[in-house]
This record gives sequence, C-alpha cells and structure tokens, in this order.
Amino acid sequence: MPFNWYKVTRIKKLQAKCVLEDKVIFADLDMDVDPLTEETDQTVETSPAVDGDHQFKPIGDRIEEGKKREDEIIDRINAGTPFILEHSGREADIRGIDAYMVGYKGRAERFPTPLTVQIKQRIKSGDDLGLEIMKGWPPPSADIRSIKWDGKDMKTPIDYYFHVDRAGTIKIFNGKAIREIAESMGTSAVTAWGHQAFNGRRYNAAPYGEVLIVPERGIGGRKTKNNFKVITYINVTELSPTYEFTL
Repeated sequence: MPFNWYKVTRIKKLQAKCVLEDKVIFADLDMDVDPLTEETDQTVETSPAVDGDHQFKPIGDRIEEGKKREDEIIDRINAGTPFILEHSGREADIRGIDAYMVGYKGRAERFPTPLTVQIKQRIKSGDDLGLEIMKGWPPPSADIRSIKWDGKDMKTPIDYYFHVDRAGTIKIFNGKAIREIAESMGTSAVTAWGHQAFNGRRYNAAPYGEVLIVPERGIGGRKTKNNFKVITYINVTELSPTYEFTL
C-alpha cells in the first residue's frame, strides 16, 4: 500500500527543512579536502562468507563484527571527508550511537555539543538504509498511538546517518527526516495489519521502500514476540542528502 500524496508531501517538506537547517549548521564547511591516498583508497568490503553467516551468529559476535566495520568506515570518513568523527564507547554503542561528530576541518572550534551519528551499510545486499524499528510481531494492538519504537536503531535520537553504498559513496542524511520516514512506514504497516490488508512478511511502503518482518536468527539476543523484529528498508534514492562523498 503506497504512501498517499499527503504523506509524501509532508515528508518532502520535512526533508527540505532539514537540509536547510544543515546548511546553516555547516555554513563554513570547507569542501576542498584532499582525496584519500592510494594506500588508503580501498573500498570497505564484506566477504560472501560474512554476508551469509553474520545473521546466524551469537549476538555478541555480531556486535563485535558490526563495530569493527563501523570503526573502519569512521576512520575512512575522517581521512577522506571534511567531517571529524570520534568513535563511540561500548555504552554509547549499545544505545545505538556509532560515533560522535565533533566538528569539521577548517573550523577552528569544535561543536559545543557533539552530534550523534549512525553508520549504515547493508551487510547482505542492496543499498537501502535499514533500520530496526520494532521488536516483536504482530503488535498487541492496531492502535498506532500504542506503537513502541523499541528496535535497536530507535533507542536514541540520531542527528546524522552516514549511509555507505556498495560503490563507496557516503550520503549524509538528517536524522529527524530518516526517523520520520521510518516511523511513517512502520505506522502504515501496523494500520494495514489492523485492517487485515497486511498479513505477510513484506509490506510495500512506496515510494520510500518496504517494511519487512524478519525472524531473529542469531543466538543470545533478547527474545521478542514470535521471535520477530520489524525492519524498514528505506530507498535512499528518494531522499535528499545533506552532503555526498565518494571514498
């Protein structure tokens, strides 16, 4: 059930507003940054073995693998873009914060308050921006006011998402816009379920992507209703990034 014109218009207005706000925050941003040297210019890759096995591993192993990939990407962002990121600690990582943006090159002072960042890169395939928004399915009620956005990617409001595609392009998205889209997609799925129009595992939320009901296959994670989690796969080609870089 695709989004109607009203929802699309509202989201587009929010995106435009967020991009304008970002332009103010980064008004002095120096975009003339030297490209990465030949020694460091290597695409961050994930082997087929990791792609296939990652989702079945114990939760601790998956966290460690994910953190290692994120740390590598953060180092590359610091080397090849104007943005300055600091690695988050374990406690912040548990709350869904992968890094803190503390400033950018060419600015004499750091930000008074660091900005929260999530690094997003699909492990298996595709270039969608995946967010786990809910634990368990189906919901206890079709009342959208009772939806609990308790997925691991919704624990903490994120200021910026750094999305990495398979070509090594990084698109930076304002967190308010991404969260609004993810929640709108999830709300639509719950509403459709309540009207018995969605009884499967894949919900079409065009033009912004789709909602998947995914079984938790790993070992050691928190058990949820029917052992399911709800993930929104957002089509980033429909969004307006604040900045875009190729590493």
